[in-house]
Amino acid sequence: MAKGKMYAMKTLRRNAQRMAHFAPAGCLAAVILCLGFLALNPVASAGRTPTCPSDMAFVPAGDYSFGTSKDKIKHIMKICKESIGNCNDQWFSPESQHYGHAKMQPVCVDRFEYPNEAGKLPATGADWRTAMKLCEARGKTLCADLEWEMACAAGTRRAWPFGGVFEKHACNVEGRGIEPSGSRAACVSPVGGGIYDMAGNAAEWTLSTMDEVYPDQGSRHYRVIKGGSYMDHPLFTRCAFRDAYDPAVNYDTFGFRCCSRPR
Repeated sequence: MAKGKMYAMKTLRRNAQRMAHFAPAGCLAAVILCLGFLALNPVASAGRTPTCPSDMAFVPAGDYSFGTSKDKIKHIMKICKESIGNCNDQWFSPESQHYGHAKMQPVCVDRFEYPNEAGKLPATGADWRTAMKLCEARGKTLCADLEWEMACAAGTRRAWPFGGVFEKHACNVEGRGIEPSGSRAACVSPVGGGIYDMAGNAAEWTLSTMDEVYPDQGSRHYRVIKGGSYMDHPLFTRCAFRDAYDPAVNYDTFGFRCCSRPR
């Protein structure tokens, strides 16, 4: 028997002798059995699967792919010049900053943009700090850049939440205005039973800066925006695309969604 378990059993016997003066025999036996089980099984619930509230999707832990390779960015630049004309490679270079793999912890992600209710218009026009406070009021926080991306791309380098090939009407991209959450059934990442509108509709604030995934919440550095809005070209609504803005701005195309740790 391991030394730790031997010490635990000796401690149990010693405590049991002390308790014998106060507890009836039957109760004492039950106490000893329970304490013995806990000593030999210190984390009895370790095998339980983490869960999320029903209005949030569970994104499991794992080794996830992120970002875009430099070769792929060259291809994106080619498409950009063909479809937009005057393109700047700095628009896409931030994607290569975190290109590769990362081991991620599980996370719960809102199924819809805040207020996280199907059929309701997303809340837009909030600056970053207001978005943080609204998430915190629900016991949550803004999603980190990598958490957002792993939920959008379903753990792969798929370009959009619905797949690797752009589908013109799948999401509210190059549209006419903000639509109620979940209006487009095809605009869904399959993770955790479905996460909607991660491409287009409202661009979404994240917790992160370009340099830090989990920065000091008081930092005034520009914060990463993900997903693009209904006004954007498809290239700017890809899961890996990263943009950043002053946390004090409050454009009416900016929204957000919240994340939390699984229970």
